[in-house]
Amino acid sequence: MLGFLSRLLFTSTAVAPVLLVYAYALYDKGRILAAGLTLAVMVVLVVVAAVFLVLVRGKLQKFSVKFVSAETADQENIAFLLLYVSPLFTSDVSSVNFSVVVPVIFLFILVVMSGNNYHFNPLLNILGWHFYKVDTEDGVSRVLITRRSIRNVVDKVTVVQLTDYVVMEKVHG
Repeated sequence: MLGFLSRLLFTSTAVAPVLLVYAYALYDKGRILAAGLTLAVMVVLVVVAAVFLVLVRGKLQKFSVKFVSAETADQENIAFLLLYVSPLFTSDVSSVNFSVVVPVIFLFILVVMSGNNYHFNPLLNILGWHFYKVDTEDGVSRVLITRRSIRNVVDKVTVVQLTDYVVMEKVHG
């Protein structure tokens, strides 16, 4: 189980797509260097997320678990979509005060990490991952991150545990 590291990576990489929007807005206003740096940070976050997924699925201890119920947990994507497109609604991206924006993003990450809201990451949705709230036979609710659509809870699923309440399906092969 990774705990803090998992929460940090899931939360910080969740903001990567909004950086693409900022990069476009900066480029459109002729701020090529700022756009390039913003795009570079976004690419680094996407690569970090992809490498993290590969590493945790291959290195963490796996175990089987039986779910008794499952429901989608992707509902937060609309709120994140609004966050992603919000830079486009500013009259002038040049007027955005990045000395305020950066600390606000860090505060956002800290607040989300300190609660149990960190399980959702729109970047992972873009990369083809799904999130489900699942209940196990021991009566504990967890968030399952998987590449497949869950249509029934008949079979046991092999997972790795990322945090106390977040598990990721370990695909065989």
